[in-house]
Amino acid sequence: MDSLVKIMGSFFALSLIMILSSCIVNEHVDEGNIKENAVRMMECIVNKDSEKLFDFYSKDMKENYQDSSLDEIRQLFEYIDGVITSYSYEGKGGGEEAKNDGIIYYYSCHPEFDFTTETGQEYTISFSYLYIWNEHPEYEGIDMIQICKDGDWGEKLIIGRNHYK
Repeated sequence: MDSLVKIMGSFFALSLIMILSSCIVNEHVDEGNIKENAVRMMECIVNKDSEKLFDFYSKDMKENYQDSSLDEIRQLFEYIDGVITSYSYEGKGGGEEAKNDGIIYYYSCHPEFDFTTETGQEYTISFSYLYIWNEHPEYEGIDMIQICKDGDWGEKLIIGRNHYK
């Protein structure tokens, strides 16, 4: 009987720890993780690796738009004139955060990079990144990428499909 009480007590304690730790995870967004993922996304652009870039796409995009998304990524690579020689992370961009009882249930951002190619052409690229969406986890990930030359967002290439809450 004592061992059963100890087992039940241990189970209760572990359950409580798991519940509390899962709440803590979404109280704050890990901006370091966002930057790390954004740099990995940009490295896919630098290396023209459509498959690895597609790995960052949302589950919805992977399941419903795989062929068209991979074609669009190829169009993105064609839009870039020459080999990328340098890039800089400009931040996580705008976005939106929504909380319920202090817990983040929705967080989107737009990590942005400036880069230059061997031809001297300058570009800005922005990833629409749904980082947390508890109500629709199938939309978490990249769903859209925008790129422009010389900072002129009036003349831009947009690939993907944007999902808004």
